Amino acid sequence: MAGTKCHIVINSAQMIDFSMESIREEYQANYLVRDGKHYFSYEKKDEEGNVINVLIVMSEDAMTMKQSGHINSMMIFKKGEVFHNRYSTPFGDFDMATDTTDYELKVTDTRVSLRATYLLNISGGEPVKTTISIETTQL
Repeated sequence: MAGTKCHIVINSAQMIDFSMESIREEYQANYLVRDGKHYFSYEKKDEEGNVINVLIVMSEDAMTMKQSGHINSMMIFKKGEVFHNRYSTPFGDFDMATDTTDYELKVTDTRVSLRATYLLNISGGEPVKTTISIETTQL
């Protein structure tokens, strides 16, 4: 994807067994705005060095996060809606649902910020309350 380079930071926090678990990831991404949507694409590697391509599309009311390669998944976040998708890994496939309870996108000339809170349900298990925040700055 052509566009400008940006720095993207993704923070995710989940409440599991009365304990908060957090993950922070940082990447250099390609950034493009088209038809009011913000597109971010980058590559990441898993623990074994396998490449996973990531595409994030943000709009005023929804975000889609798609992974392809060694892991394949698509998560959709839109307040008040539940989306069911498949999470595919070399170890097997899992059904996944996201139920977004809060969604906020802020855009300035140099920064795009997103925060979403959702219930994550994997294969019919107990829903896990999760918050994701994404901060981007142009390079």
